[in-house]
Amino acid sequence: MQRKSLILALLAVLTLGGAAQASLIDRGSGLVYDTALNITWLAAPSGPMDWPAANTWAENLNYGGYTDWRLPATLQPDSTCGTQSGGVSYGINCTGSEMGHLFYKDLGGTVGTPILSSGAPGLALFPNLVSGIYWSGTKYVPPVGAGDYAWIFYMNNGYLQSGSLGADTTNGEYYVLAVRPGDVAPPSNVPEPATLTLVGLGMGWLGWARRRR
Repeated sequence: MQRKSLILALLAVLTLGGAAQASLIDRGSGLVYDTALNITWLAAPSGPMDWPAANTWAENLNYGGYTDWRLPATLQPDSTCGTQSGGVSYGINCTGSEMGHLFYKDLGGTVGTPILSSGAPGLALFPNLVSGIYWSGTKYVPPVGAGDYAWIFYMNNGYLQSGSLGADTTNGEYYVLAVRPGDVAPPSNVPEPATLTLVGLGMGWLGWARRRR
């Protein structure tokens, strides 16, 4: 019984260590890894530019030794969005898209408020971020009719929108953030300092309990 209690205590300590880790990790040189989405952001935005130029810019990037950069993806349909219409999701709280996740989950944005006003610690990792409109790499395919539209995200109010829903076409000029799949640093077998401290505390507690027994 006592051994089971010790094991549970250690597991609780390690769980607390994992929960304490932030979703965004600074990899240096303007590269920010999102552990929740398993993607890496290039922290410095570019633009404004139109959608074709934005895609070309991202596809031609060679940064940090990686060449698989792209524009952020927008999930459709997305059940987290505030507005659902005919299989199309848009509006507020769209955390299924990569830009929406960055705004709401990682940077602590709130509806109707510019992202630079959030005061979240993660903002320090994006020192040149602009509270403006950003391109998504996902084209908007209307349920009826045709049009040359792409999804855009408002970092000044947390709104996800497509051209046919009131914004501009792919000819509009907006800001761009590049992203790539996965981490930019190889996995390390060395525990982080916070984890080492928690493990050390747990082992010390085990030793004290054994001495008492």
